[in-house]
Amino acid sequence: MNNHNPANIPSMQGGQKFVRDITTRNPVTVSAGLTLALAAERMEILRISCLLIEDAGKIIGILTERDMIRALNRKIPVSQTVDAVMTRGVICIKEAEELHSAYQRMVLHGVRHLLVTDAEGKPTGIVTETDFRKNYSIERFVGALNIAGVMTQEYLGMRGDNSAMEASVEMQRLNIGCVVVLEQRKPIGIVTERDMVRLFRLQKLESRLADVMSGPVHSVTQDMLLVDAVAAMQALNIRRFVVVDESGCMVGILNEHDIVGHLEGEYIDMLQLLVVKQAQKLNDDRFRAVVNHLPHKIMVKDTASVYVSCNESYARDLNIRPEDIEGRTDFDFFPREFAERYRADDRKVMSEQVTISIEEPYIREGEQHWIHTTKAPLLDSDCNVNGVVVIFHDVTERKRTNEQLKRRSWALEALRCSGRALVFSETEADLLQAVCDAITQQDMYVLAWFGWARRNETRSVEIIAGSGAARDYIDGLNVSWADDKFGNGPAGRAIRFGRTTVCNKLLESSDFSPWRQKAENF
Repeated sequence: MNNHNPANIPSMQGGQKFVRDITTRNPVTVSAGLTLALAAERMEILRISCLLIEDAGKIIGILTERDMIRALNRKIPVSQTVDAVMTRGVICIKEAEELHSAYQRMVLHGVRHLLVTDAEGKPTGIVTETDFRKNYSIERFVGALNIAGVMTQEYLGMRGDNSAMEASVEMQRLNIGCVVVLEQRKPIGIVTERDMVRLFRLQKLESRLADVMSGPVHSVTQDMLLVDAVAAMQALNIRRFVVVDESGCMVGILNEHDIVGHLEGEYIDMLQLLVVKQAQKLNDDRFRAVVNHLPHKIMVKDTASVYVSCNESYARDLNIRPEDIEGRTDFDFFPREFAERYRADDRKVMSEQVTISIEEPYIREGEQHWIHTTKAPLLDSDCNVNGVVVIFHDVTERKRTNEQLKRRSWALEALRCSGRALVFSETEADLLQAVCDAITQQDMYVLAWFGWARRNETRSVEIIAGSGAARDYIDGLNVSWADDKFGNGPAGRAIRFGRTTVCNKLLESSDFSPWRQKAENF
């Protein structure tokens, strides 16, 4: 497994940029009568993700890697011609338009390729997400989040004994560009859409993933800075990294779409306007056609917080079909406390006609996650509120990483202050008090105290230093290390057995009963 470090890449000059600045010129064009086998061979040899389809001198469609995957999943023979599976009608953009407009168009239509035309409408090239990523200045990523805040946590992992055909079906169902082969949660290989095109041409779709995967896997850790990951991606000329934790287990994937979307500062605002515009028409077919391809979870509720519609990404979380959500409420899917919180936010948005963005807990597959949610009122043509639009995405890994960084920062600062106290404290009591102060100064803990185990008749613990917001808790506290009710708390057991004691739910522990009432005041 290749784990990558920063690379030195020259940056582009800043300033306003236009579509023509990043256009790939002379795109490959083939006739509509070309066989799928020859089309796949051409894409493989040239290492390109699409072919433009021409008929009578006009561009009539586009054949992408995902079109190929749909063809192989439908078991269309490779002798069939490309016009049977191509996407008809190509989304175009003028070369004189700004880059931001091109990205908006990609999001709106759920595509990764745009045909670039001149002022007269004649094709001059093509733009892909790869072109966006390659042409961004590395300096634009400086100060950005680490990978955990940008990566996609929804990935497709399979065993090596699964077939390529099984993987292809799942890739299409989840709208995902690759499958990562895992062994005990650790990535050992990868099969991409490009690999699937090759397997389709060679008719090797029944092969085991272990026999056709590429390896070693290019991976990065989730605490790596985004600027370093992008530099490495450009140096290696790849489109994605597998993201692993400290033990090498897969936790997500970082692809071009994540990177380009992160740099488009108005992406969420644009997405919100798009969703609201379509939702206002309350046309389920059109609404789903627009939002189903988006990775964000998107839904519409009426004024009573009853679901009207949602996209496939949200429906997958709930293990239902999108059409089955109509008429149901949050109480059908979430614990009562979560559902009531969601509905309270809905009421605020509708009553005050405001848009809110919040981070809140969310249950998926029985586990709690954290999500960043944007809620906006749904207005009719007379500006009357008739519902709420909700857009959210998972930020659990980002919060976890930020918490880890916060703890590391706290630990380093506590060690620094404790080191100074060791040098400058005049008495033992001063030293111990300074250590307690260092532990609690960033409010990581509400209380830190130090006590001596006395070898008297009651085996009492004498508290001689303490600090924190709950400092008053230890005043008059009766603690011992004897095997009695006052010695079976965390401190008493730690002294008696000579080992660290951890209790994450102290108030719920029966051994803590002598101190529970006092502790509840803090």
